[in-house]
Amino acid sequence: GSGLQRLLPDALYPNFSPDGTKLVFAKGTIASGPINLYTMNPDGSHVKKVATDLIVGGCPSGNCLTPDWGAQP
Repeated sequence: GSGLQRLLPDALYPNFSPDGTKLVFAKGTIASGPINLYTMNPDGSHVKKVATDLIVGGCPSGNCLTPDWGAQP
């Protein structure tokens, strides 16, 4: 459509919440870390940092950070 705007130009692995009301995404440099984790509304409002200084590692590619909402009760 028209009027589209890129909300997360430097975000890593954005992922919608199961109900579609929030996005989770990471920002940082995977190669050198650290990574910070954020949530926000789908319209780009209410960006909130929820975790800081995450270190990526423990997998062969060194690129194991994929934010997800996890299992729902």
